Amino acid sequence: MMHARSKQTPKVTPEMLGLLEWLSGSGWILRNEDFVAIWCNEAYAAIGNLKPEDVVGTKLADYIGEDAAKDRERSYSVAIEENRPVTNIQFTGDDRMLSMIFPIDEEAFGHKGVLCMIQEAPRGDNLKLEAIETVVQSPVFVQLAALSTAELRVLYYLARGNSTQQISEKLFRSTKTVENQISNIHRKIGTKSRGELVQFASGRGIEKYTPDEWESIITTARAEFSFNTEDKSQPKK
Repeated sequence: MMHARSKQTPKVTPEMLGLLEWLSGSGWILRNEDFVAIWCNEAYAAIGNLKPEDVVGTKLADYIGEDAAKDRERSYSVAIEENRPVTNIQFTGDDRMLSMIFPIDEEAFGHKGVLCMIQEAPRGDNLKLEAIETVVQSPVFVQLAALSTAELRVLYYLARGNSTQQISEKLFRSTKTVENQISNIHRKIGTKSRGELVQFASGRGIEKYTPDEWESIITTARAEFSFNTEDKSQPKK
């Protein structure tokens, strides 16, 4: 999905990094033209349950599947090649995230690259869609990786407040099939009630996607598109 381009803003300089070091509400990472991380703040590293020193020297493919990494790196390339900021929406770490990519000052850093910001996308109507250039199709699932494609479809309509009957009509399934899928979702993610499940789904911004966007996201999902948190000292593919 394409929207209006972001406006040109001043390039990033090394002096700006100190201001971003301790920001807790958003993750920031600096990558060179090969997309290798050369700096990040605590908030960015925490997304993968890591420390900043564990992130430096890595690429996205060290954390997530290569397809998901390439999907995100396309925005980096646009920012560098067209010398402008790029804004997108992506589903990362089981949450709908807002990402902004800024080209860095090549002369100041001695190389090309990007400074990337990622944070939870605003809920409600606070997000101006005209500022979003792309919706990244490849998700990074963690807990949701346990759900089947059919269960992810059901979860989407639950997040939108649909009843079992309404979901069965939308997905052309019997109510019994939908009820069984809801039971499977409860078992896999640990929820106990319909209200708790709806809160789980809507709290991740799932309902903010259009049906077509969510369908595209879940059909490209793979179990390996998840953060590796077993070894927190060294990210692995």
